[in-house]
Amino acid sequence: MDVILKFLLLYLLIGAGYGVQKYLKLPLEKTSRFFLYIVLPCFTIGKLGYGNLVPSDLGKLLMAFLIAIGVCGVCYLAAGYIWQEKDKKNMKYLVAAAVPNANTGYFGIPVAMLLFSDDLVAKYILSNFGIGIFQLTLGYYLFAKSHATMMDSLRKLLGFPAFWAMVAGLGINFLHLDLTAPVESTILFLSDSAAWIFFIGGMMIIGMGLANLEPKDINWKTVIWGNVLCFILWPLVAWGLIAADASFLHLLKGDEAKIFWLMAACPVGANAVLYAHDFKLHPGQATLMVMSSTLLAMPILGLAAPLLLQ
Repeated sequence: MDVILKFLLLYLLIGAGYGVQKYLKLPLEKTSRFFLYIVLPCFTIGKLGYGNLVPSDLGKLLMAFLIAIGVCGVCYLAAGYIWQEKDKKNMKYLVAAAVPNANTGYFGIPVAMLLFSDDLVAKYILSNFGIGIFQLTLGYYLFAKSHATMMDSLRKLLGFPAFWAMVAGLGINFLHLDLTAPVESTILFLSDSAAWIFFIGGMMIIGMGLANLEPKDINWKTVIWGNVLCFILWPLVAWGLIAADASFLHLLKGDEAKIFWLMAACPVGANAVLYAHDFKLHPGQATLMVMSSTLLAMPILGLAAPLLLQ
């Protein structure tokens, strides 16, 4: 019941964003930049810098990153066959960047807390950073690449504050840097505050994007194929890597494979809408993918829950 209420809160926030945008007509590009360039770096440096990252568990973070890379590659190739010539280029970048960036955090963590032991929840949160690293590196690069050359895209990535927040956070954690108590408490306070702002604002901006959509803008091909890639391709790639691990890598122990089955049942992350608005890369189509997959995720997780509880 608790997890259902949390999911209902997500949908209420989306509805609130829809209502706010209908009446206030806020500039979504500026709103998106506030979240991407101020809120996201504050969140990233605190969670990576002071998260409980155990070196022996980093293989799970790597597995999540590799799954995202695999999904990205297949989406990029598949989009070239699915979308029409006039949409092919930009939709390749949008789908390849958005679908791997599953909402394994704000959507997946409450489910993990409901279904998993405390130890497995901690490992899930660690693995979740693998998706975050994809989002802050190749994911961001693909959004930038839609309107720039390779060198320009790399410059945009190197100028992206959240990328350097990720580097700084990992450096603080693994180099055991002591920044003095006042500095550390300030970083943690900003990170915790940013988490709430991002949770509320990230969901609301989906609704704000929907408010700007006209019925004629709804592309059913995007809705259908976005969810096929999210809820069929993701599990297939996860299964492939889990099978490879069982045969060769041996990074997972016991029931740790459940971490990746839960990730495979999560919807497309709301960050995709923020990036799409920032780079003017089919923001309406990004909103459709995020919203439709979020609505489908509840019944899908309901079907998956018995398997995850075993």
